[in-house]
This record gives sequence, structure tokens and C-alpha cells, in this order.
Amino acid sequence: MIYPDEAMLYAPVEWHDCSEGFEDIRYEKSTDGIGKNHH
Repeated sequence: MIYPDEAMLYAPVEWHDCSEGFEDIRYEKSTDGIGKNHH
């Protein structure tokens, strides 16, 4: 049985991961800052 608390805990965790990943990609596609930020 999955409790609402667990489901809510999983939802935000996955969302946060996606949000962070997207931000990283945006930063990479941004100015050449990737060399200093992603390297």
C-alpha cells in the first residue's frame, strides 16, 4: 500500500531533479560560462 505521504515525497524529489537538470542544460547552452561553471 502506498501512502499519500510517500507519493508526495517522491513527486517533489523527481520534480527537483528535473528542474536542476534543465537548469544545468540551460546554463550549458548559455554563454561560454559552461567552461567555468560546468568544467
